[in-house]
Amino acid sequence: MSKFINKISKETKSLGHSISAKTHQTFGNGTVDKDFETKRGEITKIEKRLRKLQVHLKAYNEAIQNAHKAQDKITKTMTKLMGSDTSLTIGNANSFTNELTQHSKILETSLKTETVSFIDMYLTQFDELTKRINERYNRLGHMDKAEKDLKGVQKSGTPGARTGDYEHNSAQFRENYNRLNDELKADFDRIITDMNMFIPLVYPAIATNQSVWFNATQAASARYLTPIANQVDIQRIRTYPQVITPSSNSAMYIKAAPVATITPVEPVPSYADTSYEAPPPTQYPPTQYPQQPIPVPQPYASAPVPVGRPQPMPRPSAPPSDHQSHLAPPMTRPRQNSAPAHPNIPSQTVPRGVPPPSQVPNPNANAPQRPLPVPKVLPIPPTPKKPMATALYEFNATEPSELSFKVGDTITIVETAGQWWVAELNGKRGQVPSNYFQKL
Repeated sequence: MSKFINKISKETKSLGHSISAKTHQTFGNGTVDKDFETKRGEITKIEKRLRKLQVHLKAYNEAIQNAHKAQDKITKTMTKLMGSDTSLTIGNANSFTNELTQHSKILETSLKTETVSFIDMYLTQFDELTKRINERYNRLGHMDKAEKDLKGVQKSGTPGARTGDYEHNSAQFRENYNRLNDELKADFDRIITDMNMFIPLVYPAIATNQSVWFNATQAASARYLTPIANQVDIQRIRTYPQVITPSSNSAMYIKAAPVATITPVEPVPSYADTSYEAPPPTQYPPTQYPQQPIPVPQPYASAPVPVGRPQPMPRPSAPPSDHQSHLAPPMTRPRQNSAPAHPNIPSQTVPRGVPPPSQVPNPNANAPQRPLPVPKVLPIPPTPKKPMATALYEFNATEPSELSFKVGDTITIVETAGQWWVAELNGKRGQVPSNYFQKL
């Protein structure tokens, strides 16, 4: 609120807003009255500052009204917080709020009638001056144009009757312009002089209203707020402790250190490295298919059975005789030569019944030996990925050869012959019903 008071004080000391006069349009060389333009600039400053003062007074009044509204909200909120204990404290606060509201309405009325309305009335003179200044510039333009036309006729040698018409028009326009121009300069002088009497009336009126309001507010504060303030222990408020668990002891900031030690995983060697020899493939025994019916899928425990859920297909009465025909026979490790021709050349497989190279006579043993070319080592192609599927239902194994899984588990499909697949999950292999899955 002190900000508005400072602004009001500054504006009453140096008063202005530009009068919205039209831009001076000239014809020909144009006529410029420097004395008029100087005085008009002073009037513009006075109007601008008067209008600023008017805006600050309205903002000041609005700030006081908002302060009283905030005081009323504070009192009501304190009443709700204290509940039934509405003794002297809340009673005095309510009385103080009510009296402040009355004084604020009195101040608002006084400012409007004695100050704001007074300034509004005074500013109507500037509104009228704006219209007259615009008309003055309009007449100036007509006067300059008439004089330009008269000079043009005189230079062209037009007969005297025609020249007289132009002279009459030029004299008439000049008379109209001079009469209004002189009147405006006189009015400018009157306003500049009158400000020395107007401002000494405005500021005391503002100060009087402010003094009445401040005195009334101070008296109300002494009656209602001082008894409350005397009951307050300021030192206790400044050192009032917190009642919740301190942050240093809060479980939120205390965490147990982990006990288990994580062993770092060793990096897997790359098959692109030619110095690394891939291990032989793991040999798995042929899968046995016990005689048992395929189970009915059980719905997920936390959800109902989906609409249109497929039923498991029946297990065949006996495994087909050619069930293992599609599987490749177990691989046997081939025989290798005692020493390869080159360290980067893989060992050569020796067919059965063929003697080793050391027992076969070489007819070119005595021929000159040529150096062997260094072969280009090709990278080992990546192992093709095995098909995978996602479980749509939960299944609990009832036989040792079966594999249990849950909804959402992803399995690796090893064999897909028949209605029961052979799959791997978490390092275990077993049979699963095919209608429980969706291939990825």
